[in-house]
This record gives sequence, C-alpha cells and structure tokens, in this order.
Amino acid sequence: SNTTPVVSYKTPDYEPSASLISLEIGTDSVASYSVMEQLLRLSAPNAAIGKTKEVTGSIIFNQTGDIQPGSNMSVNADSLTSDESRRDRYLRNKSLESKMFPKITFTIVESSSIPWPLPSEGTFSFQLIGQLTIRDVSKTVEWNTIATFSKASIQGTATTTITFEEFEIQKPSLAFILSVDDEISLTLEFYIS
Repeated sequence: SNTTPVVSYKTPDYEPSASLISLEIGTDSVASYSVMEQLLRLSAPNAAIGKTKEVTGSIIFNQTGDIQPGSNMSVNADSLTSDESRRDRYLRNKSLESKMFPKITFTIVESSSIPWPLPSEGTFSFQLIGQLTIRDVSKTVEWNTIATFSKASIQGTATTTITFEEFEIQKPSLAFILSVDDEISLTLEFYIS
C-alpha cells in the first residue's frame, strides 16, 4: 500500500522525507485546571486546582511540518483530583458527568509558528489550534505553548482559558464555596521523549 509510515520522533528510522513523524505524549505529562473561587472560610479568593497524570495522545506531522489527522490528546476526566474531595465529586457527577463522558479530548488541527524541522535545542513559543471537547460540547480553542527542545526530549507547557458558559459546564454549587469565577485556566505540562 502507499500509506506513509508513521515513525516516532528521534527513532533511527526517522527520515523526514519518507515518513510522518509522531510525537507521543509521555507518562510524565500532567493536565490541570485552575479556577478562582471564594471559599466560606477564607477572606481572599483561592485557586482551585485539579490535576491528573492520566493524559495520552500524540501529534503527527507530515514532511513539511503540517499537523495530520489522528493528532489528539485525551484526559481521563474521572481522575482529576484537587485538595477537596467534595469539589472533585461534584465535578465528576455534575460538571463533567464523567461516567457518561469519561474523556476530555483535544483534536489538534493546526499549529502556528511551530519550528520546522523540529529543532534539537532551544526554547520556542507557538500555538496549537483545534477542537476541545468536554462532555458533548466541542469548541475551537488555541493553546499557547512554550517548548524546550533537546536531543533527547521535548518538554513544555500549553495553556488556554475557557469559560463555564461556553462549554455549558455547571459551576460547582457547594455550601463551602461562596462563588466561582467564570474562567477556567487549562494547562498541559507535556513531556515527549
């Protein structure tokens, strides 16, 4: 068949001219959310932060650095954990409905100003643009990404801001939380080797 082979970045059979290149999100990657909220017991606003290491995915490029179909990342919605189990339960049961929608996914469609060919040193800023799906709501989002390239790995952080309203997410409504900000900051700390 004439399908182009997909090879992992940094493998001996990496030939940009003959293959698609796949960057696999490594096991040391972390996805997190941060929302400012006003708690009953604190006078100042508090950042509610939930994290998970259950992140998988890959980005596939063709020979000229264009992102290819099959480039996506997935986060286990059930595994997001903050410092407050009541908040986590509310998010799982009501906000994310993770029994019915276990994954939060980001399908990457294009990148803007990603260095190509992929460098073996230096730190670069670029955007990853695509469809973010939370439950059954999908929107186009742009992640601001900073990545440091070395001969052995790529490490970086991608961030974006969404609102409860645009993704139709129910805000946590719990006795110990007075109010919750409209904006949610999402971060992916990724490690590719």
